[in-house]
Amino acid sequence: MKTNRVVKIMWDGIERYFPTAIARRTGLLLLIGSILALLIIPEMFFARAVQDQAVKLEERLTELTALGKEYASIKERVDAIEKKSSLTRVSGITASLDSIITALGMKSKMKTVKSIGSRDLKETLTEEKAEILLEGITMNEMINLFAEIETAPVMLSVKKAHMRKTFESPELLNVSITMALYTPVRKKPDA
Repeated sequence: MKTNRVVKIMWDGIERYFPTAIARRTGLLLLIGSILALLIIPEMFFARAVQDQAVKLEERLTELTALGKEYASIKERVDAIEKKSSLTRVSGITASLDSIITALGMKSKMKTVKSIGSRDLKETLTEEKAEILLEGITMNEMINLFAEIETAPVMLSVKKAHMRKTFESPELLNVSITMALYTPVRKKPDA
């Protein structure tokens, strides 16, 4: 019963402010329109804000996916290098180069292997450099040599390569290559 009473009081108020039927309809439509506007406009702003946030999150997800792929690629390369460093123990760069050259059947074309020296790099690696001189090799043999160096089970790096055509045959090359072998620093036992 109280609800009917409240409605009656509201209706009496409307009749007082809007004495004619047209005015009441107009007032009622204005009231309904303003109530709808108060409900719909904030919802529109909220929907737009949510949509903007979704776009930003999608952009962030794209960036993070790209970073994840880059991290996986770098991690794969680091793991390959770490695997190379732990696979074999070599006595030095001359032995490593000799085994690669022998495996390719170019031992007779190797004229000199000259050790340049070694140094420690940031307390974790030792870099040992050497220069190798190969005479009378073909371009194909040189490419095979570089491929073998890249896939060698030790960490070898070509620092510098100098190629010259031979005087006897223009398709043969004299190649001087400066290379480095990286090995982990052996920790000395504590005394």
